[in-house]
Amino acid sequence: KGINMNKIKYIVILLSVAFFSYGDGHKAHSHELSCYECWELSFGLGKGKIVEEHGTEKHTVRGDLWHLHGTKGLSRELLGIPIGYGIGLEGFLDSDIDHYKLHAGIVFFLSEDFHFSIGPALGYAKHGEEEHEEGEEEEEEEEHSDDWETEFGYHAELCGHLGHWNDYTIGIFVGYGESDADVCSEYG
Repeated sequence: KGINMNKIKYIVILLSVAFFSYGDGHKAHSHELSCYECWELSFGLGKGKIVEEHGTEKHTVRGDLWHLHGTKGLSRELLGIPIGYGIGLEGFLDSDIDHYKLHAGIVFFLSEDFHFSIGPALGYAKHGEEEHEEGEEEEEEEEHSDDWETEFGYHAELCGHLGHWNDYTIGIFVGYGESDADVCSEYG
C-alpha cells in the first residue's frame, strides 16, 4: 500500500557506509585530489521547512533533517565552469514528519570550495491533513491520511567547504526544492 520506512532507513545506512568507505580509499593516493576529479561524499545535519498548499490554505512544517550527498567531478567544463554530477538523499529526523527526497543532477564547481547542483527530485511524503467542516469529507481525509504520496519536482543546492578537522572537511549546505505538492527549503 505504501513505501516501507524501514527500507529507507536501511538504504540510508548502506549509503552512509558506502560513502565513508569509498572516501577512505582516497587517503591512499600519494597526492591530494581536486574536487573536479573525484567523489566528494558528505553527511549533514540541519533544519528544514516544508510549505504545503491546499487550495488557498498553507500548512508549514519545520524540523531537523539529515542529508546524504555524493558529488563526482567529470574533469570537463560547461561554459568555462567545471562540471560533474551528484545524487542526494534526505529526510527529517522528527518521527512525526514523513518527508523523504531523492535528487540527482548536474553539479557546477564554482571553486574548489563551493559547488551548486540542480536537477530532478523524487519524493515520498505524507502531507498534513486539511481541516473540513463536513463529516463526510473528514472521514474521507482520515481514510487517506496514512497513504504515502510520490512527488516529482526539482531540487537546487549550494554546498561550501569551511575548513578541515581530523581529515574531514567541514562545510555548509543550503537547498531549495519544489514539487506539485510542496516547497521545501533547508540549511545545515
